[in-house]
Amino acid sequence: MKPFVGPVRLAGAGRLKAGNAFDLQKLSVETAATKATLAGIYAPQEAKIAGDVSLPDLSTLSDLAGRRIGGTLAAHITFDGAPTTQSGTLTFNAKAQGLDAGEDPVTALLGGEATLSGTLSRTADGEVDISETVLESPGIKARVSGHSDLETVSAQATATVSDLKPLDDRLAGALTSVPV
Repeated sequence: MKPFVGPVRLAGAGRLKAGNAFDLQKLSVETAATKATLAGIYAPQEAKIAGDVSLPDLSTLSDLAGRRIGGTLAAHITFDGAPTTQSGTLTFNAKAQGLDAGEDPVTALLGGEATLSGTLSRTADGEVDISETVLESPGIKARVSGHSDLETVSAQATATVSDLKPLDDRLAGALTSVPV
């Protein structure tokens, strides 16, 4: 199945308001590969949008990925920002089930139930922060945070693989990174 070919269902309701604001009461989009719903308000000085996105069958994206992939993915996102200054904060919480990355070691780490959550922020000056970004699955727990001021990047990352055996039968034990 081609993910971007075929019928697209689109439904929405909203209204224009004073000050070039648009109150999006609900927007639903459904394709062969994805389902999404969004709601919120968009105005030049303020945007607040929240929604849910799901990919009920990741195998429909295998051709695009260039390898066999599978599983399901569902995410909730929120955005709060100011379009005129191009600043804002995006928060996301995603859950995947039965991930198959098409590569045995990656699938061993991410298979089962995996969650990814975090916050990305951009200031009007273009600085970017990544905070409390956490990936958790039965095989790995990783945490990333960082900041960029457009000249330098500072980042911290930690990861723990609780059991190395699923990666290779010759391995045993756990692996934990230590921040430097």
